[in-house]
Amino acid sequence: MKEVPPVNLPYDYRNPTQPHVPPPALPRVEPAPPTGRVLLPRPVAPTVKPPRKAKRKVAFLVERTRTGYSAHAETHGINTVGTTVAELKAAMVEATNLCYQDEGLVYTVDDLAITPDVAQFFEYYHVLNPEALAIRIGMSAQLLTQLVRGHRKPTRREATRILAGLKDLGQELAALEPL
Repeated sequence: MKEVPPVNLPYDYRNPTQPHVPPPALPRVEPAPPTGRVLLPRPVAPTVKPPRKAKRKVAFLVERTRTGYSAHAETHGINTVGTTVAELKAAMVEATNLCYQDEGLVYTVDDLAITPDVAQFFEYYHVLNPEALAIRIGMSAQLLTQLVRGHRKPTRREATRILAGLKDLGQELAALEPL
């Protein structure tokens, strides 16, 4: 092994017999005389990122309950309830924003994909006849029966078509007056 040449240090750590020589003292600096003003450090403003618009829609499945409505976003683990549809939508936006507040994302009602649970809807409103509604909206009775029984999930287009037919029926019934 090669011998390392000694370094000119005040204390050679490789030689334990050499007495320790303390390093030279630093010159003393006198503090400046007071000027009457107190200088405080400037406060640093916290860096807050501005909220970002949501990039993807959150899909909610909405069900009718005895006390109102419930919504569940299965892929995001978000659940919420409301007594009215308007209250439910506000609760869905609030719950989604709480879920994504760490990422700085901000969601609005337009960023939510709201789909009714067709099977549960017909179970709740059991006076509705799926076959008769299918004929009324021009949909296959077999397809609507599969949707009602939960054998198949409706596409967005099918759910919109069913809801439009139900709204049309509701308006027609609301316009009826006793003779």
